[in-house]
Amino acid sequence: MVQQSSAKAFLQQGMKHVQAGSFSDAVTAFNRVIDHQPDWYVVWYERGKALMKDHHISDAIASFKEVINIREDYSPAWNNLGMALASVQRYEEAIASYDRALTLNRHSHKTWYNRGNALMKVHVYEDAIESYESGLKLRPDYADSWYNRALSLTYLGRHDEAIESYDQALISRPHFSSAHHNQANLLMRLGRHKEALSKYNRVLEVKPNIPQVWLRRGNALRLLGFQEEALTSCNKAIQLAPRLAEAWHYRGRVLEALYRMEQAIDSYKKSLSLDPTFNQGWIALGLAQREEGFHERALESFERALELDANHVETLRHRGSLLRKLGRWEESVQT
Repeated sequence: MVQQSSAKAFLQQGMKHVQAGSFSDAVTAFNRVIDHQPDWYVVWYERGKALMKDHHISDAIASFKEVINIREDYSPAWNNLGMALASVQRYEEAIASYDRALTLNRHSHKTWYNRGNALMKVHVYEDAIESYESGLKLRPDYADSWYNRALSLTYLGRHDEAIESYDQALISRPHFSSAHHNQANLLMRLGRHKEALSKYNRVLEVKPNIPQVWLRRGNALRLLGFQEEALTSCNKAIQLAPRLAEAWHYRGRVLEALYRMEQAIDSYKKSLSLDPTFNQGWIALGLAQREEGFHERALESFERALELDANHVETLRHRGSLLRKLGRWEESVQT
């Protein structure tokens, strides 16, 4: 009786440590419980969760497996074992663990969600979507399932359905900035720039310090013809992340649209100094240099682009045209 009382005291102590975020202390307390009652599956389960939060994944996996050895029909242990396996990219094993959890309890929307995530990681998107939908039948307002369903639909090219899925996520969680952001990116791909701009603005209302959102907002404004606003947005992205090559590139695109070619060329050069492997950057620089009459420099830029992609038709065409302009006919014919 004294031993049982001590075990309960250590369990309570461990749970208090968990609530306080002191996970290593919690594990120590749970170990003391196990010393007294090694077959108490609940303690092994709580120990596994604490180990996961403390980033000791191998030990967490072992702890969840110990739960299953004691009580094989405990579905939360199978679910958490799947989460631990997925966190170390053992996705196939994770899926098997989620499947086992669902044979024991098909009414856990979180398990369906976790299973969908693992299926998405192994690119089985149709099955992932089915898994998210099974979870949503149980919890229709679970925004994360709608969001990840949208990602899977996007990978399959089912863009209209993906946009609707993002909409559902945002009905459940109106300030879900990642959903606004990814929906905006998809709308940009579909040429729906005005709608995308509205979404980027929503993200920035909640999280104003994300440089990639300022950058993409700037690109949307550029495509809508609002060049001065676009430049301000790109400059904000650069202020937040001075080494973001993409921001310098799109700043160059905006400056070109404003006929500020010298500044555009400088911006392209800055972008390429940060990421010299950006093929489109070399093409843009070459075109700007050609426009300004710097033909030899433009040729060098096109050749740098061809070093990265020797069969890029657009670059070959630009190079051939420039060689003819320079009177280098034989080389242009070869191109």
